[in-house]
Amino acid sequence: MRVIKIFRAELQNAMLEKNLTVHALTDILELGQSTLTRLLKNQRELEFTYVLKVVRYLLPNDEIRVMSEFMVNEITKPKNFKLAIEYCSMNRLLEIMGILLNKAAESKNEELSGEIYTVYSHQLCLQKSEISAQELFTFSNNIRCKYKESKILSEIQSLYALYFMKEYSFFNFQLSILNLEKQINEIDCPFMRNSFLTRFSELMHIVKLNVHRDIPSSRKYASYVLNSNNAGFMYHCSSLFSLGYSYFFEDPAKAISYFEQAKDIYIANGRIDIAEIVDSTIEFIKIYWDIPVTNVIDVENHCYYLIKNGDNEKGINKLLEIESNSEPDPYRYFFIGEGTKDVTWLYKSLKLFIKRGDYFISDIVVNSLIALGENEEVISLFLHK
Repeated sequence: MRVIKIFRAELQNAMLEKNLTVHALTDILELGQSTLTRLLKNQRELEFTYVLKVVRYLLPNDEIRVMSEFMVNEITKPKNFKLAIEYCSMNRLLEIMGILLNKAAESKNEELSGEIYTVYSHQLCLQKSEISAQELFTFSNNIRCKYKESKILSEIQSLYALYFMKEYSFFNFQLSILNLEKQINEIDCPFMRNSFLTRFSELMHIVKLNVHRDIPSSRKYASYVLNSNNAGFMYHCSSLFSLGYSYFFEDPAKAISYFEQAKDIYIANGRIDIAEIVDSTIEFIKIYWDIPVTNVIDVENHCYYLIKNGDNEKGINKLLEIESNSEPDPYRYFFIGEGTKDVTWLYKSLKLFIKRGDYFISDIVVNSLIALGENEEVISLFLHK
């Protein structure tokens, strides 16, 4: 039985629950009546975006399940394959993405079995952490794409690789960045255009905040991702992170609210591990700004809490004990520097923040150095080494 027969009844039941006729639904979704009728009656394969539009309206809570069934069992058209593979990548449906790529490899369509398969196979490997940023960069710069969308995706991949490789200086070449954004905006297919803009914006809201300290631009890109229908939950959480950090100095309560939203999304999607990291970030913000906090869970945050509340010796000794058995960490160095008032620790913290590309949040260290009487010009030179 074709899978649309399985969920066709679900679509029809949803229409009944919403008291919608076919005519009314076509008006709401701006689809042709014949298009919706073909979907409900299981007549020939419809365009991916039409099915997605109907499912999102009628079965929003079951979108991933229903679309997964459709993609695995129904798709045969090359254009639908391309859109489905992009959808899987954006929503981290990696197993289904692999199934579709295997089918694409056997396709007689040149674009699908060639560039789409090759570029997205590397994208899949990246998302599964099977290749390094350097390997992705080498691939993206060596492939010569004939088709526009494959070429643009490989350029986006190259940008991601540069960021992960900490080659931040490239992002100062604004003309290249703007040209890529212009190319994305010129993509004919609305679904692919929006999806690629979401990919691009997800990277740029991080770069604009952490590297360029351009808060308005970072918020603009982050808001685009948040409002994108093509963004999976990881993209939404990433944008909430940038929005949260962008308000760190300006409005701590607002910053915390964005992190709380991200935490709720992670929990709803079963990523308790990341939700715990978000909790640690929220703890830090509260301690830094002297916002009341109870039951500090993170050990190093607790040490910072002790230091902020006058128990320097206990907090510092515990941090030094952790330091002797742990990898270097800029926050730990900052905490120790705050407790000891030793600028050596603070400069070590600043150096690590810069190495990680966290120029924006490194201002916590800069502010402490200035408060301890360090020369602002010297600090500025240190920042731009």
